[in-house]
Amino acid sequence: AHIVLRKLAAFVLFGIFVSGPLGHVWLKFLNSRKTKLRGQALILYKIALDRLLYSPAFNVLQMCMVYKVGGMSWPQVFQNLRRTFWTAQILNWKMWPFAQFVNFNFVPPELQLLFMNFIA
Repeated sequence: AHIVLRKLAAFVLFGIFVSGPLGHVWLKFLNSRKTKLRGQALILYKIALDRLLYSPAFNVLQMCMVYKVGGMSWPQVFQNLRRTFWTAQILNWKMWPFAQFVNFNFVPPELQLLFMNFIA
């Protein structure tokens, strides 16, 4: 298999400096929310916030990075983003709610980001 070191480095740096810290801050925010909800209502609330707020923003950021690393100009990035975003987001909504249901129900908060990285 042919590995392009520039692309590999970009993905590693994205994970270290963007994806990891954003995921950490996001989960800290979700797990510290003050709400009267408890039990499964709280889990569903977290999933709704996660999928409606975090996932679209993160998907845009990640897709822009992938397209830029692939050598596209910014106009090409935005054109491809408009063409592919909703397909990717709908697929995200089909898979991640179940994964986050498991994550928020059974995984300790300090391991939730690791679980998300494993699923991704």
